[in-house]
Amino acid sequence: MKDIKEGTLYNWEINGISILDPYALSYTDNDIIENKKSIVLARIGTETKHILVPKKDMMIYEAHIGLFTKSPSSNTLNRATYSAFEEKIPYLKELGINVVEFLPIFEWDDYTGNLDRESFFLKNVWGYNPINFFALTKKYSSSNDKNSADEIKEFKKLLSFLHKNGIEVILDVVYNHTAEGGSGGKVYNFKAMDENTFYTKSKNNIFVNFSGCGNTLNCNHKVVKDMIIQSLLYWYLETGVDGFRFDLAPVLGRDSNSQWANHSLLHELIEHPILSHAKLIAESWDLGGYFVGAMPSGWSEWNGAYRDTVRQFIRGDFNQVPELIKRIFGSVDIFHANKNGYQSSINFICCHDGFTMWDLVSYNLKHNLLNGENNQDGENNNHSYNHGEEGLTHNAQIISLRKQQIKNMLLILYISQGIPMLLMGDEMGRTQLGNNNAYCQDNATTWVDWDRKKEFEDVFLLLKI
Repeated sequence: MKDIKEGTLYNWEINGISILDPYALSYTDNDIIENKKSIVLARIGTETKHILVPKKDMMIYEAHIGLFTKSPSSNTLNRATYSAFEEKIPYLKELGINVVEFLPIFEWDDYTGNLDRESFFLKNVWGYNPINFFALTKKYSSSNDKNSADEIKEFKKLLSFLHKNGIEVILDVVYNHTAEGGSGGKVYNFKAMDENTFYTKSKNNIFVNFSGCGNTLNCNHKVVKDMIIQSLLYWYLETGVDGFRFDLAPVLGRDSNSQWANHSLLHELIEHPILSHAKLIAESWDLGGYFVGAMPSGWSEWNGAYRDTVRQFIRGDFNQVPELIKRIFGSVDIFHANKNGYQSSINFICCHDGFTMWDLVSYNLKHNLLNGENNQDGENNNHSYNHGEEGLTHNAQIISLRKQQIKNMLLILYISQGIPMLLMGDEMGRTQLGNNNAYCQDNATTWVDWDRKKEFEDVFLLLKI
């Protein structure tokens, strides 16, 4: 269509159903997704250049843009925004971080259907529930104009400042499912367009669910594959991000029959003339299997074996030394077929999904009642140990031992061959009070409490050495 002015609000209509443009770069800011409109935008390109931190030098910091500065203790001007994160760049530099990995920032559906103890609906704050793969969320924008695309300018400014300070940006991307769910789920765009093209279905026409969220994107259908590649090219070339961490990456390697063998899209990305230059990181498992070490050569992978081994060793589990030695020396037994060798291994002990490091040494059990699922959600096998008392304690000896165990874990992480990743706030003893699945907690449970930095100054100093 010609002569449509920038800023025009629109939606598509298919068979009488109004849907959001799945290729829109921005939507209006409405609490109810069905009320959102797509916004016509001109593509303006990036104002920054990739800085290419060598893999051997990478130090990743996994961060949630909103939760990082949501607490009043952050002392930022516009808390929980792109601009507020920018204010914390000096802190990241002081910590020695040269790569930040942002939790999802594609626009998402934050509805969970769960109620808190006061019967208020809990919102999905993590963002692993996309409605589009091109539109940047307005949830972290400091602009009050709900019908503008100011969030894109603000995000690009953040990227520019991060790059100027020698820090790469990796996006956690969710191409394994959408917020439309399965049969009976919502209709935002893809179902109305052609659900049999965009989603994988069984022979009985049932939505396949390797994501655990009701549907699975049909990633190796040409239409879907092209959409994903165009999305990645947009973020890489036009916003300037440096790489991507793929949530439930095996979904991208499954064919239309759900078989994980061909993994053609995973191959195409690592061989792509442009995207092969981006940092490509896989979470190498989904509900259908565990494939760490089986990604096409050239990919980096979250190393779940590293996480579990370090946790078990620190807890004092029997006969963990031989396994720990393998993990410290780059998990060659896992990544021997990858041309990057031990640099294929993303070593981590904690991430957004699970206990924080302080909770790992403070709780034997998960405490997820506030999530509204009767404590049935979240991982049960955490390899954690509370060191004498469950959770909060005033016992100075226990507190001292917990801090020492954190130092021990961080020391192992930093001396191990591979690429280390630190969860935001672990360097200052961030706690979620035993909640190991806090995806729906946008409150002090998940906000980084910057006042704890003073109490954990010795841990912070250890990481600066």
